[in-house]
Amino acid sequence: NPIIKYDASGAPYIALAERADDGTTPAESALLFYTAFADPTGTAYAWNRSQPNSRDAFVGGLLGVYLAPASELTSIRAANPNLNFDVAAYPQSRDGEPAVPATLYALAIPRGAANPTGALSVAGVLSGSDAQKALAEATGLPSVRRDMLTVSPDNPYESIFRDAALNAFIFPDPDPAATDAIFKRMVENVSSGKLRISEAVRSAQGELETLIGRVQ
Repeated sequence: NPIIKYDASGAPYIALAERADDGTTPAESALLFYTAFADPTGTAYAWNRSQPNSRDAFVGGLLGVYLAPASELTSIRAANPNLNFDVAAYPQSRDGEPAVPATLYALAIPRGAANPTGALSVAGVLSGSDAQKALAEATGLPSVRRDMLTVSPDNPYESIFRDAALNAFIFPDPDPAATDAIFKRMVENVSSGKLRISEAVRSAQGELETLIGRVQ
């Protein structure tokens, strides 16, 4: 589900509750799968509020698989040097297009900038191949430049991260903190039994529409 789409005029609109061509609602299917692990009556039950969050559980050796951004690799190692773990490619849907969740940050120049020409020059340098190569080497993360992802790294972890970057799934998030809260409420509305899955998705759709309208 793309979450945000654009109409013919280029204006963004929320597509969270949209149905696919086959009549299904992808967001409802994803939410059903996600919340199944917190349903004590289901066969997939594996989590409840008494348990620690997934990162702390993994660092403590209590969790076998942790879905994490590549940027957490160094901090996880530092948090528990004795933790023996490996990195693998992000699991994919059997019949869907490859997709890996990612976070990208963009540089923007305010209209009222004191030196827009200089700011544009700095942005050009930071997004250039030399700066991006140095940044990738310093962080161990793939570059946002596609032309720098054509060569497979020697490091097997970096090779996995590079392939993941080529399949990155993102959406233009108008307010990350607010959208996180909306998705959290959507999940909790289902796991608590407050709303049906379809109702929770429609509620989140409405909240996102309000949010994007406020940002615009």
